Amino acid sequence: MKRHFYYLVLAFTAICMVTSCGNKKQSAEDDDEDDTVKVEKTDEKAVSQDQKAQPEIEYSDELKQRAENRDPEAMFQLGRCYMEGWGIEENEHEAASMIGKAAILKHAEAQCYLGEFYLYGYGLPKSETSAAKWFKKSAEQGFAAGQFNLGKCYALGEGVEEDVREAAKWFKKAADQGNAEGEYFYGMALLEGDGLAKNVDEGLEWIKKAAAQGQPQAIEELKNLPKEQAKN
Repeated sequence: MKRHFYYLVLAFTAICMVTSCGNKKQSAEDDDEDDTVKVEKTDEKAVSQDQKAQPEIEYSDELKQRAENRDPEAMFQLGRCYMEGWGIEENEHEAASMIGKAAILKHAEAQCYLGEFYLYGYGLPKSETSAAKWFKKSAEQGFAAGQFNLGKCYALGEGVEEDVREAAKWFKKAADQGNAEGEYFYGMALLEGDGLAKNVDEGLEWIKKAAAQGQPQAIEELKNLPKEQAKN
């Protein structure tokens, strides 16, 4: 049976729920007996402080004051502090609130985060329609992760009508900016002719670019190719 491109999108979604936020992750492992995929929630409480990501920013009164003065970047970063527990107690509702305010003020990365919050119900009621709306706002501002996520919405019919051509279009836009997931999924679209003309050679080039960035599915895809084809 022909492997369908969008089954790969679904598999990717199970492996990493949130692409740019780095939160609410899931892990998938193969079951050799029945070839099914088991998905387990990461127990964040079991992760030691040493294993957590090093803070990229720190909560401060100055950051909070800037956020209260409606500085979109400060709002976004304060939301991340609440999300990750950087210098303040983790609070998903405060994280969603602050990042949502930044998104309303047209902060492209905040819009992408807000889309993911709606998609997975982080600090907000789950809504695929709202997720797609915010991914589109982010994507239209040229934010690569927003473009990839919008492509995924079209690929899966999450919050929008399924449209393989639109999915490939947005994956290409993300790929053109060096987004590894965009490179992989655009490459797969070319490889299989999903939403655009089939072009195996060009598809492989995009998959190789994604693999060079460490994208795990791209690496696996190249492993399954004949050695001569993978090297060319």
